[in-house]
This record gives sequence, C-alpha cells and structure tokens, in this order.
Amino acid sequence: MSSLNKSFHRSTMHSQSLILTGDDDARLARCGYGQLVPYFHHSRTLRVSLSFALPNELLHLTRFRQLEDVSLVDVASLGDRHLASLTTHAEKLKRLHVDGCHELVCPPLSLPAATQLKFSNNLKLQSLAIESPCTSLTKVHITSCPSFVAFNTLMAAAPNVHTADFTQSNGLVRFHCQLTWQHLRTLVLDRCAQLAYLEVQAPALTSIRVHHCARLYQAILCSDKLRSADFSLLPALQTLYLDCPQLIRLNVTGSYALQSTGVTLECPLLTSNKFHRDGVPAFQAVVFR
Repeated sequence: MSSLNKSFHRSTMHSQSLILTGDDDARLARCGYGQLVPYFHHSRTLRVSLSFALPNELLHLTRFRQLEDVSLVDVASLGDRHLASLTTHAEKLKRLHVDGCHELVCPPLSLPAATQLKFSNNLKLQSLAIESPCTSLTKVHITSCPSFVAFNTLMAAAPNVHTADFTQSNGLVRFHCQLTWQHLRTLVLDRCAQLAYLEVQAPALTSIRVHHCARLYQAILCSDKLRSADFSLLPALQTLYLDCPQLIRLNVTGSYALQSTGVTLECPLLTSNKFHRDGVPAFQAVVFR
C-alpha cells in the first residue's frame, strides 16, 4: 500500500460520515461501492442522493453496523431488500429518511432504536413492515406517498409516536386513531384527497391541522389537552364533533358545507368569538357546552 493510500486509509477509518451524490456515481464507476465502503465502516451517518447505482452495488451500502442517521434521496434502484438489509445491520439506527425512491413497495424494517422515520415522494410505497413494535419511535412523516395504505398497521407497530404527518396521503380514506397513539401530540393531515372520515381520540394531542381534504365529510375529535384546532378548506365537511375541554380556538375557514346543525362542541372554554370561519365568528346558534 502506497504512503498516499495509507494516509487515506487512516483518515477514513475515523470518518463519521459517508456522503455520496450523483457526481460520485461517475467517479466510482470503475471500482464500485464495494471498494469504497470498507474504509467507512465506522461511519454513523450515510447520505446518498441522485444515485443510479445498480441494485447489487447498493447492497454494499447496507452493511454498516454503526449507522445512526441515514438519508436516501432519489436513489433509483433502492428496493425493499436494501432497506431490509440496512436496518438489520444498523441496530443503532435512529433516523431514516427516504425520498424519491420509487421501487419501494413494502420494505421489512428492523428498528429497535429508531426515533424518526420520514418517507416522502415514494410513488409505489404501500406499507412499512416493521418487524416488532418500535417503542422508541416518536416522529413519523409519510408524505406524498400516494400508494401508502397501511396506516393502522403503522400505528400498531409504533405505539409511542408523538408527531405524525400524513400530508398528501392519497391512499388514506378513513383515519381512525382511537387511543392507539396515547402520546400523540401533533397530527397533520393536509391535502389528503381521498380522506372522507376522521376519528381521533388522543388524550395528549396539543395540535391538529386538517387542510385541503376535499372529500372529508365527518370529523370526530376527543382530546384532553388540545387548545387550538384548525379544520380549514374542507368543502364537504358536514359533521364536526369536538370533545376538547381545554380548546380555546377553532378555525373552520373554507368549510362551506358545515352548518350549525352539524356542529357539536363539548368545549366549555371555547366562546363564539374564538370560533372562526373566513375570519369572522361563526355559527352563533351553536351551543357551547
């Protein structure tokens, strides 16, 4: 080994990060990932973006054992077996971000230490097969994944989630969260085109935002701690039931089909001047119980 190679080897042995972009694909075309990876096996961070590496080449990137933070963005050949291998080897993995990887369908995931999952713009993704309950997982973002439908399975596999964002989840038709997520504090459901029915019973919930869900006709929400709720631009909403003793602000701007006869509020702290539609107090006939 030349002195230059020895120096490179010594420096990479202590590297905490491996970052590969589309430009690196061309430079590594001859030697492949298999020649590079042994120098970085102590890395805790892996970031790969704009990669057209072949499936077998990608397998070399899934066998790190010290990884804690992984980001895979626009990795064309990334499939279910790659995430299965990566999470099996990386038992310390805390954060996993996967964006624009359209070969994923139902990846098996082993996540004993994970705290954050973020999957965005993965067009074929239908579900996440988490092998055993992941009690450490607190943040889940499944956004712009139009084929994703396994929301109930995800809730059961990650019982301690605090923050959930399902923006642009076109596969979401009915959302039921009845004491499944006891620790849920923040819920975002924006631009879910097929969502028709929403029922949430989450005692720790402090923030909920439901916007631009054109087919949502009924929403039921029970929370002991919620102080502000935003149900905006829901043109089909006809029934709204809230049992939220701490609620002091409610916004239903743009929910034009909602009439006072369809609203039931078990919210003793909510007064009519804090119940707004289109910027003005709404439904003076509603009884605030």
